[in-house]
Amino acid sequence: MADEAVTGPLFDGVVFSIIPSDDLPEERTNTLLTTLDNGGATFRALRDHDRSIDDIETITHVISTHVDFPQYSRCLDLGIFIVKPSWVRDCLQRGRQTSPRQHSPDPSQYFQDVVLCCADLPEGDAEAIKAGVIALGGQPSKGMTKLVTHIVTMSTDNSKCKIVEEKGLKCKIVLPHWFDACIRLGKKISEKPYQFPEPEILRRNNASVRPSPTPQLTGAVSATIPTSPPPSPSKSRKTFNALPCKKIYFSDDLDISEHFIEALTATLRVGGASIVNNVEQCDIYIGSFRAGKEYVLASQAGKEVANLAWLYHVIQRNKYTSPLRKLLHYPLPPRGIPGFENMRISLSNYSGEARLYVENLIKYSGAEYTKTMKQDNTHLITAHRSGEKCEAAQEWNIQVVNHLWLEESFAKCVIQATSNPRYIQFPTRTNLGEVTGQTSLDMKSVERIFFPRPKSPRKVLVPQKNKATLSASATKPARECLYSAAADIAAYQKETKRKGGVLYGGLRASGALDPDLSDGETQQAGAKSSKRPKTTNTAALPPVKYRMMVTGDDRWQHNSSKESRDKTALRQFGILLTQDPKEVDILVAPKLLRTKKFVCAIAGSPLVVHTSFLDAALDEKRLIENPPMLKDRDGEERLGFKLAESLDRAKQNQHKLFAGWSIYVTKDIKGGFDTYKDIITLNGGVALMWQGRTGMSFARRRPRTDAAAGAESHNQSQDDDFDCVYLVSGESAVEAKLWPTFRKEAEKQDLEARVVTSDWVLNAALSQEIVSRDKYRLDK
Repeated sequence: MADEAVTGPLFDGVVFSIIPSDDLPEERTNTLLTTLDNGGATFRALRDHDRSIDDIETITHVISTHVDFPQYSRCLDLGIFIVKPSWVRDCLQRGRQTSPRQHSPDPSQYFQDVVLCCADLPEGDAEAIKAGVIALGGQPSKGMTKLVTHIVTMSTDNSKCKIVEEKGLKCKIVLPHWFDACIRLGKKISEKPYQFPEPEILRRNNASVRPSPTPQLTGAVSATIPTSPPPSPSKSRKTFNALPCKKIYFSDDLDISEHFIEALTATLRVGGASIVNNVEQCDIYIGSFRAGKEYVLASQAGKEVANLAWLYHVIQRNKYTSPLRKLLHYPLPPRGIPGFENMRISLSNYSGEARLYVENLIKYSGAEYTKTMKQDNTHLITAHRSGEKCEAAQEWNIQVVNHLWLEESFAKCVIQATSNPRYIQFPTRTNLGEVTGQTSLDMKSVERIFFPRPKSPRKVLVPQKNKATLSASATKPARECLYSAAADIAAYQKETKRKGGVLYGGLRASGALDPDLSDGETQQAGAKSSKRPKTTNTAALPPVKYRMMVTGDDRWQHNSSKESRDKTALRQFGILLTQDPKEVDILVAPKLLRTKKFVCAIAGSPLVVHTSFLDAALDEKRLIENPPMLKDRDGEERLGFKLAESLDRAKQNQHKLFAGWSIYVTKDIKGGFDTYKDIITLNGGVALMWQGRTGMSFARRRPRTDAAAGAESHNQSQDDDFDCVYLVSGESAVEAKLWPTFRKEAEKQDLEARVVTSDWVLNAALSQEIVSRDKYRLDK
């Protein structure tokens, strides 16, 4: 940290206000006031008439347990630190003003309530976890204290866990998988499946995943409201005071009765608010849609814009919340989100309010919601991967995503790419319904599309002279916070980009691949050096000349520090190691292999070299010019193709070897369905899961008509394959039971069913040529 010890009063230069809330009792507030006052801070009380921060430009810190107060956005614009009460306690313990970043109540900092300690983890793993926690608002702890909320460990056989047990501390002991799942999803999920003494993810458990409560959705499930206002007389109406002195304007697009308006008006007036008939006079604009002159005027003027569902929610709770926090508390897009009108979306594994919320989001986005799912559905949104709909979606090649894809598309007013890994994350034993309703509106996108401001020079606030000294004192902690955060954020961002995420301390993932399709190296987990590279080295990196993939080489296995050094050395002369087979320029292997990496990479016609090329590059600190192609005559004879010819055909095929083909693959095939899906997809085909479902419409192979395809068509086997449909299967009893159904369904559609071994796909991808040979047939 960049915090420095102070010589004067601890809180010298701090000017603060405190936002009252239910979870900040009066006694605690008085303690904070006394502590800060004794430390030299200056208190600014809230204005009596509207409970707003007085003279906000002079404030340096706002102490609050939440961000739901009207001047929150204004505070951010002014660079005011918004901190939880824990910041005061932390400053006292350290004897200096500490970084406010770890004490932010901002919900996007989803580790804000986490004080984390690692126990018996590899150094690289522990450093990665700490960096991520810091970057997302949490605090790492070296030792075990009463403040620690989480211990991350692979087992409880360590001193820190024993302290928790002996002293009965309220501390959760979790696997590192929990942290990794949170990072991959971008949300903090329940620790229960990862929590000791018996983590669920380590047990074979076929029971359905139970949905968790969703208190965050209360009052935010729909953009519409009940047909009647709160019953009168009601306690909430008599004591309502959440919007004091606010002037509220009701838009003409509200579809409510005069009686409802009168009831709402009476309630608001009791609480000190008033109704105005001119949008220019209002503080709060209430409307249904993001359209109309008045909506644009209110938005561009920076007034609070919300819908009736938000107002109803505030009245019911008698507590202000920002209408931007919930997607359905803001006026709806009048014509949905462009592109959604062509979608048919079904839901699975959501229940209760979470299900109703996602259903409404689908409809408000402009898509068609279907309760049942058919082959013409375009998307399935599911809370976890199990269930009949999920299985059918794989068979029918329907896009399967979680609700974050829908939420963020709605928040940003544009369809998000389903290829984003966050949208296809389904943590083990977790029902994602628990994190619905946590996405906020992206107001920059909303402004750009619905109320773009006229292009004119922005006005700059000029501070008054008597505030100059205060601004300077406030700038220093801001600079220190920024400097201290930079390294942690950089480390965290590096970890989130790694293929394998945070390391699992050696725990093997479930569902390992067939040895023929797995790699010996440790690159899937990535590695992290215990020392951070110097900034000067990073800045001096040359542009990337080649993207290299290594497979079948174990030089970095169990040696993360060497891996990190070698990666840095390679990067210095223009080589970037990649895990994406679509981007490979140089493929390094000891011989011809049938690993997933090798098979997928061949489609891109890379330069294939022996591992000695990598040895020489690392030893000589330079690239070897014109290296020879990998020679493996025994491998070529064993696998039945010549590497040079295969690479020539790959250059012709341009990733279109299987273009026009829809190939079915069994769920239980050795190596996993996803492995073969990746291979087929990278070669231009479509992979569909076959689980014996009847009534399916098989996709016929389409003749090639595009001139841009080049000369690859001669690599696509005989013309009689247009009347065939292929099933790639293993020979297990479970898979063999699926063959008769496959043949019958094919016969119904006047197609010849061909059940083939996995070698048919692998050899086609390796040789870049589709050969129909009986030796691959399983049904002969």
